[in-house]
Amino acid sequence: MRCRHWYYFGERSSKVLKGKKLNKDNWNILRNAAMDKNFSIEETVEEYEKNCRLEESYRNVAEILCGEFDRKKCDNIVSVGVGKGILEWHIKNMLPEIKVTCTDYTKEALKKLKKVFRKADALLCFDMIKDDWSVLNQYDYVILYRVSTEFSFSEWKKIFERMYEKRIEHIIFIPTGLDTYKNMLLELYGHLSRMMRKKKDIFCGWLYSENEFRRMWKGKYAEEKCIYIQNTAVFFLNRMK
Repeated sequence: MRCRHWYYFGERSSKVLKGKKLNKDNWNILRNAAMDKNFSIEETVEEYEKNCRLEESYRNVAEILCGEFDRKKCDNIVSVGVGKGILEWHIKNMLPEIKVTCTDYTKEALKKLKKVFRKADALLCFDMIKDDWSVLNQYDYVILYRVSTEFSFSEWKKIFERMYEKRIEHIIFIPTGLDTYKNMLLELYGHLSRMMRKKKDIFCGWLYSENEFRRMWKGKYAEEKCIYIQNTAVFFLNRMK
């Protein structure tokens, strides 16, 4: 199952966001506008690190990943679509010796993140649709964390095909959530309710069920294991020969 996903960013943000879709320009606005602490990047290192420490859900996922990295002696990982870099900050705190490369397609937001996420080993601009995945195939793992809503099902199929073709061997895929029929009905109800109240929400992508995610990489990647955590799961995927 899958359905469209809308989000209301609040009255102040709604006035500055452009158009009806969450795209690169709008992400840059959200990361830099300092209007919503959930999305905007902090102004100082102290404020950034303080807020990272408060994010328990990110820390819980980081603990799972670091256990795997330590067990498999990984020393070089890349995370794609990092946003505020909270998960990556926790990974560096837990395993300071591991090299963590962070990528996103929002150039201006990356500049701001670089000022506060001092522990990142590298921050690179990378577009998951347009850019060449072969530049990332030297890493022990490619992490895709909470970017599941960003693309349609057909786009995700193409992304996994391109990763396969460019010999990305190991992927850790962590969706924003594993959605159900009930979740999707509530999503539609919320969108219609905001429309009636004339509150401007914005199209942010797609919600997917667990089975839909598995269909995205079917025939290209094998599932080594899946660890369920909160309302999502950590999928460890290996490239099929």
